[in-house]
Amino acid sequence: MGEGGTLALVNGTPYKWIRTNQSSYQMKSWNLPEWVDPGTVTSNYVEFKQGLFIERSDTRGITAYTLQGTECSFRIHVSDAPSRIWVELVSLEAVNNPRGSLIKLGWRHDGIVSFVLSGKQGSFHTTNPPVGWMHQNLATLGPRPLSQICMLGSHDSGMSFVSHSDIPSGMIDDYVLCQATPVHGQLAYGARYFDIRPQISGGGFWTGHYTGKIGARGESLASTISSVNSFLSQYPELVILNFSHTLQTDVGGDWRTFNDNEWRRLLGELLKLENRYVVQEEKKAQDLSLIPLQDFIGNRRGAVVCVVENEGLDMRDFKNKGFYKPSQLNIYNQYSNTDDAVVMVSDQINKMKGHGY
Repeated sequence: MGEGGTLALVNGTPYKWIRTNQSSYQMKSWNLPEWVDPGTVTSNYVEFKQGLFIERSDTRGITAYTLQGTECSFRIHVSDAPSRIWVELVSLEAVNNPRGSLIKLGWRHDGIVSFVLSGKQGSFHTTNPPVGWMHQNLATLGPRPLSQICMLGSHDSGMSFVSHSDIPSGMIDDYVLCQATPVHGQLAYGARYFDIRPQISGGGFWTGHYTGKIGARGESLASTISSVNSFLSQYPELVILNFSHTLQTDVGGDWRTFNDNEWRRLLGELLKLENRYVVQEEKKAQDLSLIPLQDFIGNRRGAVVCVVENEGLDMRDFKNKGFYKPSQLNIYNQYSNTDDAVVMVSDQINKMKGHGY
């Protein structure tokens, strides 16, 4: 018996992957498929032989694939002690991954690691994408409306640390922290949609995560604004900031949501965001999700879209400043409310099918 796990192969290319070679030593299970059809995912169980008289550092497996109709090929490797899987791009290059690159997939005992290859010859994409993934792939993604682009988002985006809580941080952290890095780091990791929950505390604007009075304050709004401005000065990407779940805590014991004046104060602070995207045509502004990505960032400048979750707020003073209501982006916000990854994946896929395009 030995450790086992799953390797998922995701073929997002128009080419059939043909297995050309496979070998292994001291592997109880290493039998990757003879072919992987375009647009499919295969789940493959991998298990090591491990025991008292087995030299684990000698354990290995190799499977080679060629993309049908091309000269492109790659190899998938596995080894033990340490347990790991990696992909070698033999005669294939992808964005941010030159020919000969080794793509580390890692290893998860009783879990899943994935290898994804998408695009077509001359424009392949895989793990380790470029930081500026939107602009780097503008030739492919540019003509697509936002409704046809899947982008990474983060929940309670400002909650990578606790800046203040009435409950000791060691006791509250597990209930309020949702991210491992502040907004700038999330941008660098590829996130482009941010769930920002504004809080007024000590006279300033912050992010927060509360249920009633139980919760904590996180990153400052000033830090979030600075992070977005700094990132977009380097990478001309589209960033969507969604503002909801407001909390005013500077009112004694009667905490409440923002009133209209406080909302407008918030919008005044958000004017510090550079590159706010303004739709000049009213018809286009009715549904931003139908606008192609190239309209937002095709001029080699970044763009910020601010979504204000207060449909009744009078924003006449902020007209043509880059602020929009949820109805103008066709936003559907409902999280899975589970810490079970399998349940969450199923729930999110069903929601995408039910509310996507």
